[in-house]
Amino acid sequence: MIHPDTRLQLIDDRIGNGVVAARHIPKGTVIWMRDALDQVFERERLAALPPTLRFHLELYSYVDLDGTLILPWDHGRQVNHSCEPTTTTIGNFLEVANRDLAPGDEITCEYGIGFFTIPFDCTCGAPRCRRDSRAMPSEADFRRWDAEAADVYAHALTVDQPVLASMTEGQPGAWILKAMRERRPITLPSWVKGATAADWHDGPSDS
Repeated sequence: MIHPDTRLQLIDDRIGNGVVAARHIPKGTVIWMRDALDQVFERERLAALPPTLRFHLELYSYVDLDGTLILPWDHGRQVNHSCEPTTTTIGNFLEVANRDLAPGDEITCEYGIGFFTIPFDCTCGAPRCRRDSRAMPSEADFRRWDAEAADVYAHALTVDQPVLASMTEGQPGAWILKAMRERRPITLPSWVKGATAADWHDGPSDS
């Protein structure tokens, strides 16, 4: 589910379409969340598709932490990558604004390592651009992602969250979404410490 105050528009002839803020969106706002309408594809199902469908699925889907492909149903699938994005990923089922967004600001996310299906040469132009999508993030990258996630989560407890109305029990990361909706501080799993899919999806046993 993409935030209602966003729209799809042409960014430029090189990038093509992208998603921008339609109104002011404050830091800490959930911009996109995986929801029950997103399609889940096992690798075997991908292999069985005709080439044209397989290409479009690979182009617009992302790889979940457990290895399945997730195809967002709305224009959230057209959020472009940046090595210094305007959102911060929590797990890989939640994107949160890491700065105040003005109308017309492009919404971008970090495709990370292994979250995409088609490798690409990055031309985002950010000072910390990794250039090759297959280049492993450094420990400094992982530490920065941990710090940014903790920061945006803290801000998320202070702003309205219309996207969270779409969450369902049992969806990946529901323990994080529930805590966020209840405005309850938690400690997020850590990329530096090698958090697993289970850590992100299911959380501590007492959550």
